Amino acid sequence: MRLGKLLIEKDSTWLASAKWRKENKEWLDISFSIAVKILSVLKKKGITQKQLAASINCSPQYVNKLLKGNENLQLETIVKLETALDIKLIKWV
Repeated sequence: MRLGKLLIEKDSTWLASAKWRKENKEWLDISFSIAVKILSVLKKKGITQKQLAASINCSPQYVNKLLKGNENLQLETIVKLETALDIKLIKWV
């Protein structure tokens, strides 16, 4: 009986997560693209996540979270990243 309950709870968590990802697909796709670009620039310029965190005045844990591509970035954070890395992450209108 316990195993069945665990399986139901696990399925429920997976389903809720999948529903959330579907509902937030648009900004998650953009967040992921930004993360990939930042990772590419960090590698190209030889900058560590810790150095990036210091330059944008946040924790290395936040940078790590941001680079997973699941973070709903604020405009302030995007501008800080663009300035610190000397890149454009989004096209401003």
